[in-house]
Amino acid sequence: MKVKSIITLLFLSIFFINCGKETSEKNQFKNYKLRKEVQSAVDSLSVIDKVYLKGTLRYTNLLKVASMDDLVYLTNHKIPTIRCYAFIGLMTKNYPKLKDIFLEHLKDTAVVQTRYDCVGERETVMKFMLEYFHPRSLQSKIKFNQNEFDKYYQPAEVYQKKIKPEQFVDYQKEIRKRQSDELSYFSKYFWSYSNDKKYLEDLKLVKKGVVTFVRYEDMVLATAYFDVNSYINYFPNVERRGDTVVLKQEVYKKYPCDEKLRVIQKVIFVINDNQITKIKKVIVE
Repeated sequence: MKVKSIITLLFLSIFFINCGKETSEKNQFKNYKLRKEVQSAVDSLSVIDKVYLKGTLRYTNLLKVASMDDLVYLTNHKIPTIRCYAFIGLMTKNYPKLKDIFLEHLKDTAVVQTRYDCVGERETVMKFMLEYFHPRSLQSKIKFNQNEFDKYYQPAEVYQKKIKPEQFVDYQKEIRKRQSDELSYFSKYFWSYSNDKKYLEDLKLVKKGVVTFVRYEDMVLATAYFDVNSYINYFPNVERRGDTVVLKQEVYKKYPCDEKLRVIQKVIFVINDNQITKIKKVIVE
């Protein structure tokens, strides 16, 4: 009886010690507060609405100031992209309990948009984290065996199939809303790319703000040159300031690429001039 009692007491002691340990780990972040520089880095990173798998400067800045505990805490941040970036940070730092972080997110079905150069997909946070434990993963030192991976992959795919397709944005409609009524027509031409020999010469036209314009009764035909990023879509617009018209190129869509190839565009504007104050000057901004 004494031996049985001792074994029972020993079992209960181990049980309560382990329970206390788990409770302690959960309570560790109950009143956790990020340092000012870490919070600032998180705020900066949270303006990015995608998870860039090649990293970003804002993510790099977070890793410079965030401790391991900070990153563990951030895996429960209210913004899904921050949870993912924190998880990648822990993987980069070889956090030994990375699997425990994943197990806490088995039902994390929030959807994030990932990007690698120009390609990407929409997936749940749970599936995003799971992919780092693939048996043949080259990114993480901590991996599942094939049976373990398959066990979690099946529910991950069920969640994945429930993701609603991304809503289509009618950019042309948005452009028409933002364009001035005074701009009746425009034409755009690619003049030269930054890897062309004539690019630097054409760039002088942009820097000089060269604009040519002629009047046809109640219409003004103006030509201007713009130096823009070729991986961003722009639309021409005009702004009236008394007897002066400002020619602009406004952004309406950025492509998910890191390329910074420049291009000079020649744009022809056809502008209505039926106001009492006639157009006397045309400038570029």
